[in-house]
Amino acid sequence: ARGGLALQCATFLRNKKYVVPWIGDATNKDNSHTIIVNWRGTKGIAEARVLAKTMGITTQRIVNYDYPKKKVDFTVVLGKNWK
Repeated sequence: ARGGLALQCATFLRNKKYVVPWIGDATNKDNSHTIIVNWRGTKGIAEARVLAKTMGITTQRIVNYDYPKKKVDFTVVLGKNWK
């Protein structure tokens, strides 16, 4: 069932013109809230906020890291609250 939700989320984001290069399983499947991991540090904060708004997620659920070697800008970890 979770894989179905991930596919739904990826389709939703792709329809909003986001690039979703892959879908994977989270290590912790008991997250109650969806989070957005911003791998671009301060450079990605504004775009992470737009992504959060697009997904209906509070900006308090954005986790910021400065990891420029990461191949993606953001990782979305779906929680039980994702619809």
